[in-house]
Amino acid sequence: MSKPIISVIIPASGETVLLARLLGLLSGQRDTEVIVSIPRGDIKSLQTASGYNVKTVEGKPGRGVQLDRGAEEAAGEILLFCHADTTLPDGWKEAVTGTMRKPGVSGGAFRLAIDSGLLRHRIIASSANLRSALLGLIYGDQAVFTSREFYKKSGGFRPMPIMEDVDFIKRLRRMGKVSIVKKAVLTSPRRWLSEGALYCVLRNSILVSLYLLGVEPGKLSRWYSGTL
Repeated sequence: MSKPIISVIIPASGETVLLARLLGLLSGQRDTEVIVSIPRGDIKSLQTASGYNVKTVEGKPGRGVQLDRGAEEAAGEILLFCHADTTLPDGWKEAVTGTMRKPGVSGGAFRLAIDSGLLRHRIIASSANLRSALLGLIYGDQAVFTSREFYKKSGGFRPMPIMEDVDFIKRLRRMGKVSIVKKAVLTSPRRWLSEGALYCVLRNSILVSLYLLGVEPGKLSRWYSGTL
Protein backbone atom coordinates (compact mmCIF):
# COMPACT_ATOMS: atom_id res chain seq x y z
CA MET A 1 0.00 0.00 0.00
CA SER A 2 1.21 3.53 -0.79
CA LYS A 3 1.52 6.00 2.07
CA PRO A 4 -1.94 6.29 3.65
CA ILE A 5 -3.82 9.57 3.91
CA ILE A 6 -5.58 8.58 7.12
CA SER A 7 -4.46 6.36 9.97
CA VAL A 8 -7.33 5.05 12.12
CA ILE A 9 -6.04 4.28 15.60
CA ILE A 10 -8.18 2.00 17.77
CA PRO A 11 -7.39 1.45 21.46
CA ALA A 12 -8.72 -1.93 22.54
CA SER A 13 -8.72 -4.10 25.64
CA GLY A 14 -10.42 -7.49 25.74
CA GLU A 15 -12.45 -6.69 22.62
CA THR A 16 -14.05 -9.27 20.33
CA VAL A 17 -17.37 -8.79 18.51
CA LEU A 18 -17.51 -5.00 18.44
CA LEU A 19 -13.89 -4.67 17.40
CA ALA A 20 -14.50 -7.21 14.63
CA ARG A 21 -17.47 -5.15 13.43
CA LEU A 22 -15.35 -2.01 13.19
CA LEU A 23 -12.40 -3.74 11.55
CA GLY A 24 -14.70 -5.38 9.02
CA LEU A 25 -15.80 -1.92 7.88
CA LEU A 26 -12.31 -0.41 7.81
CA SER A 27 -10.00 -3.19 6.68
CA GLY A 28 -8.85 -2.87 3.09
CA GLN A 29 -10.13 0.67 2.52
CA ARG A 30 -8.07 2.68 0.07
CA ASP A 31 -5.57 5.22 1.45
CA THR A 32 -6.39 4.07 4.98
CA GLU A 33 -4.14 2.50 7.58
CA VAL A 34 -5.73 0.77 10.58
CA ILE A 35 -3.79 0.35 13.82
CA VAL A 36 -5.13 -1.56 16.83
CA SER A 37 -3.30 -0.62 20.02
CA ILE A 38 -3.68 -3.16 22.83
CA PRO A 39 -2.19 -3.94 26.25
CA ARG A 40 0.54 -6.54 26.19
CA GLY A 41 -0.98 -9.99 26.79
CA ASP A 42 -4.48 -9.06 25.55
CA ILE A 43 -5.18 -12.30 23.70
CA LYS A 44 -8.83 -11.52 22.87
CA SER A 45 -8.10 -8.27 21.03
CA LEU A 46 -5.00 -9.70 19.40
CA GLN A 47 -6.85 -12.73 18.03
CA THR A 48 -9.71 -10.55 16.81
CA ALA A 49 -7.38 -8.14 15.00
CA SER A 50 -5.35 -10.97 13.46
CA GLY A 51 -8.26 -11.84 11.19
CA TYR A 52 -8.00 -8.51 9.36
CA ASN A 53 -5.47 -6.58 7.32
CA VAL A 54 -4.51 -4.24 10.15
CA LYS A 55 -1.43 -3.40 12.20
CA THR A 56 -1.36 -4.36 15.87
CA VAL A 57 0.89 -2.70 18.45
CA GLU A 58 1.26 -3.83 22.05
CA GLY A 59 2.53 -2.19 25.22
CA LYS A 60 1.44 -0.79 28.57
CA PRO A 61 -2.31 -0.60 29.33
CA GLY A 62 -4.26 2.66 29.57
CA ARG A 63 -6.25 4.41 26.87
CA GLY A 64 -4.05 7.52 26.74
CA VAL A 65 -0.90 5.39 26.48
CA GLN A 66 -2.45 3.16 23.82
CA LEU A 67 -3.67 6.09 21.74
CA ASP A 68 -0.26 7.75 21.77
CA ARG A 69 1.51 4.48 20.99
CA GLY A 70 -0.73 3.99 17.98
CA ALA A 71 -0.05 7.54 16.82
CA GLU A 72 3.69 6.95 17.04
CA GLU A 73 3.37 3.98 14.70
CA ALA A 74 1.01 5.73 12.26
CA ALA A 75 2.09 6.75 8.76
CA GLY A 76 -0.97 8.78 7.73
CA GLU A 77 -1.16 12.52 7.23
CA ILE A 78 -4.34 12.56 9.33
CA LEU A 79 -4.83 10.63 12.57
CA LEU A 80 -8.32 9.48 13.58
CA PHE A 81 -8.87 7.96 17.01
CA CYS A 82 -11.84 5.61 17.19
CA HIS A 83 -13.02 3.53 20.14
CA ALA A 84 -13.41 -0.20 19.52
CA ASP A 85 -17.15 -0.13 20.26
CA THR A 86 -17.84 2.67 17.78
CA THR A 87 -18.41 2.54 14.03
CA LEU A 88 -17.80 5.32 11.53
CA PRO A 89 -20.56 6.56 9.20
CA ASP A 90 -20.70 6.33 5.41
CA GLY A 91 -18.60 9.10 3.92
CA TRP A 92 -16.48 9.46 7.06
CA LYS A 93 -13.24 9.75 5.10
CA GLU A 94 -14.47 12.62 2.95
CA ALA A 95 -15.85 14.35 6.05
CA VAL A 96 -12.48 14.09 7.81
CA THR A 97 -10.30 15.21 4.93
CA GLY A 98 -12.71 18.02 4.02
CA THR A 99 -12.70 19.32 7.59
CA MET A 100 -8.92 19.29 7.86
CA ARG A 101 -8.61 21.32 4.63
CA LYS A 102 -10.52 24.24 6.15
CA PRO A 103 -8.39 27.20 7.23
CA GLY A 104 -7.96 27.65 10.96
CA VAL A 105 -9.03 24.08 11.81
CA SER A 106 -6.75 22.08 14.09
CA GLY A 107 -8.96 19.01 14.39
CA GLY A 108 -12.47 17.67 14.56
CA ALA A 109 -14.87 15.03 15.77
CA PHE A 110 -18.22 13.52 14.82
CA ARG A 111 -21.65 13.93 16.31
CA LEU A 112 -22.69 11.06 18.56
CA ALA A 113 -25.42 8.46 18.05
CA ILE A 114 -26.04 5.45 20.29
CA ASP A 115 -26.92 2.08 18.79
CA SER A 116 -30.19 1.78 20.68
CA GLY A 117 -33.85 2.59 20.23
CA LEU A 118 -34.35 3.51 23.88
CA LEU A 119 -35.50 7.06 24.56
CA ARG A 120 -32.96 7.57 27.36
CA HIS A 121 -30.11 6.75 24.99
CA ARG A 122 -31.41 9.17 22.37
CA ILE A 123 -31.55 11.86 25.07
CA ILE A 124 -27.96 11.09 26.11
CA ALA A 125 -26.74 11.39 22.51
CA SER A 126 -28.65 14.65 21.97
CA SER A 127 -27.21 16.07 25.20
CA ALA A 128 -23.70 15.07 24.15
CA ASN A 129 -24.11 16.81 20.80
CA LEU A 130 -25.45 19.94 22.48
CA ARG A 131 -22.56 19.91 24.95
CA SER A 132 -20.05 19.61 22.13
CA ALA A 133 -21.61 22.43 20.13
CA LEU A 134 -22.11 24.89 22.98
CA LEU A 135 -19.24 24.13 25.35
CA GLY A 136 -16.65 22.52 23.08
CA LEU A 137 -16.49 19.52 25.42
CA ILE A 138 -15.74 16.65 23.06
CA TYR A 139 -15.23 13.09 24.30
CA GLY A 140 -13.24 10.26 22.77
CA ASP A 141 -16.31 8.27 21.72
CA GLN A 142 -16.95 10.95 19.07
CA ALA A 143 -13.93 9.76 17.01
CA VAL A 144 -11.54 12.68 17.34
CA PHE A 145 -9.21 13.46 14.44
CA THR A 146 -6.36 15.84 13.65
CA SER A 147 -3.36 16.15 11.38
CA ARG A 148 -0.04 14.56 12.24
CA GLU A 149 1.44 18.07 12.48
CA PHE A 150 -1.11 19.33 14.99
CA TYR A 151 -0.90 16.10 16.97
CA LYS A 152 2.83 16.55 17.47
CA LYS A 153 2.55 20.27 18.23
CA SER A 154 -0.16 19.64 20.83
CA GLY A 155 1.91 17.02 22.64
CA GLY A 156 -0.55 14.23 21.76
CA PHE A 157 -2.41 12.06 24.22
CA ARG A 158 -0.83 11.99 27.64
CA PRO A 159 -0.46 8.85 29.83
CA MET A 160 -3.36 9.86 32.08
CA PRO A 161 -5.54 7.30 33.90
CA ILE A 162 -8.68 9.27 32.94
CA MET A 163 -9.68 12.47 31.06
CA GLU A 164 -7.08 11.93 28.36
CA ASP A 165 -9.62 12.95 25.71
CA VAL A 166 -10.72 16.17 27.45
CA ASP A 167 -7.08 17.08 28.07
CA PHE A 168 -6.11 16.48 24.44
CA ILE A 169 -9.03 18.45 23.01
CA LYS A 170 -8.26 21.37 25.33
CA ARG A 171 -4.72 21.60 23.95
CA LEU A 172 -5.87 21.07 20.37
CA ARG A 173 -8.33 23.98 20.70
CA ARG A 174 -5.49 26.33 21.63
CA MET A 175 -4.08 25.90 18.12
CA GLY A 176 -7.28 26.33 16.11
CA LYS A 177 -10.91 25.39 15.73
CA VAL A 178 -12.01 21.84 16.58
CA SER A 179 -14.94 21.28 14.23
CA ILE A 180 -17.91 18.97 14.72
CA VAL A 181 -18.89 17.35 11.42
CA LYS A 182 -22.57 16.77 10.66
CA LYS A 183 -22.25 13.00 10.36
CA ALA A 184 -22.60 10.87 13.49
CA VAL A 185 -20.60 7.89 14.69
CA LEU A 186 -22.61 5.00 16.13
CA THR A 187 -21.44 3.77 19.51
CA SER A 188 -22.53 0.75 21.54
CA PRO A 189 -24.90 1.35 24.49
CA ARG A 190 -23.08 -1.26 26.58
CA ARG A 191 -21.66 1.06 29.24
CA TRP A 192 -24.99 2.80 29.85
CA LEU A 193 -26.73 -0.59 30.00
CA SER A 194 -24.23 -2.13 32.39
CA GLU A 195 -23.85 0.85 34.74
CA GLY A 196 -27.22 2.53 34.39
CA ALA A 197 -27.82 5.52 32.14
CA LEU A 198 -28.52 8.12 34.84
CA TYR A 199 -25.64 7.03 37.06
CA CYS A 200 -23.21 6.98 34.14
CA VAL A 201 -24.20 10.45 32.91
CA LEU A 202 -24.12 12.05 36.37
CA ARG A 203 -20.83 10.45 37.35
CA ASN A 204 -19.10 11.46 34.13
CA SER A 205 -20.44 15.01 34.34
CA ILE A 206 -19.18 15.37 37.90
CA LEU A 207 -15.77 13.92 37.03
CA VAL A 208 -15.30 16.25 34.06
CA SER A 209 -16.35 19.25 36.13
CA LEU A 210 -13.90 18.31 38.90
CA TYR A 211 -11.12 17.82 36.35
CA LEU A 212 -11.75 21.25 34.84
CA LEU A 213 -11.63 22.68 38.36
CA GLY A 214 -8.16 21.18 38.80
CA VAL A 215 -8.70 17.88 40.62
CA GLU A 216 -5.83 15.48 39.92
CA PRO A 217 -6.71 12.75 37.32
CA GLY A 218 -5.32 9.96 39.52
CA LYS A 219 -7.82 10.81 42.23
CA LEU A 220 -10.66 10.99 39.69
CA SER A 221 -9.64 7.60 38.32
CA ARG A 222 -9.82 6.03 41.78
CA TRP A 223 -13.28 7.48 42.25
CA TYR A 224 -14.31 6.23 38.80
CA SER A 225 -13.16 2.71 39.64
CA GLY A 226 -14.65 2.81 43.13
CA THR A 227 -11.35 2.47 45.01
CA LEU A 228 -11.53 5.74 46.96
